[in-house]
Amino acid sequence: MTIQVAEVLNAGRSPLQSFDLLPASFGHQQKLRQVRLGYATIIVALIAVFVAAAIATAVRRTQRHRNYQQIAAVAMPLMQLRQQVLQIQSSNEKRMQWIGQVESARPNDDLLQTIDSFAAATADLLPTIAIQTLHIRLPIEYAAGPAADSKTTSHVSPPSWATPKLDAIASVGADAPIDRWLTQLNQSPRVSSASAIGVQSQRDLGDKLDRPVTIKAMPISTGVLP
Repeated sequence: MTIQVAEVLNAGRSPLQSFDLLPASFGHQQKLRQVRLGYATIIVALIAVFVAAAIATAVRRTQRHRNYQQIAAVAMPLMQLRQQVLQIQSSNEKRMQWIGQVESARPNDDLLQTIDSFAAATADLLPTIAIQTLHIRLPIEYAAGPAADSKTTSHVSPPSWATPKLDAIASVGADAPIDRWLTQLNQSPRVSSASAIGVQSQRDLGDKLDRPVTIKAMPISTGVLP
């Protein structure tokens, strides 16, 4: 018997090799512990991933906030400059409106300038020339009516009441330099196309000092009267 057991053990087919002294519940607990350990490892790994993601998000948010602060610090002077430019533009627009109102309220002095030019051209001839009447009409704004044929582009003459003119009646002496007077009138900045009427017909009056002479001219205006 002893020899048979020894042979069996020596042959490697001992029944003790498959004999488990621990109860079956202990094995189940070991497996359950391993499963719990695996789950705990997975949970810890997930928590670590979540914490890393949260930390990375917080770092990125902090960096973004810092970048925004830097951009705001750089853009603040530009915003202030833009605000100042807008204020200057608004102020300039108001001033341009005021200038326009002043310009529109300024009286038209074309008539006075024409009278002054006529007087300046006649001043040195007053001993021989005496102005009796002076009539000046500056160009007046008018509404042109529709042409009979809309296809025609011919120039429509303004009405007589809107056409500028200068008429003067003067009494001149026998030695009055009419030609010189006309030259001085045409050289003045506000009078053009000056001509005399009645000079030739009065030359046979001799030394009569009150010969009537009519001056026809065109006043020069900077614009039309409304």
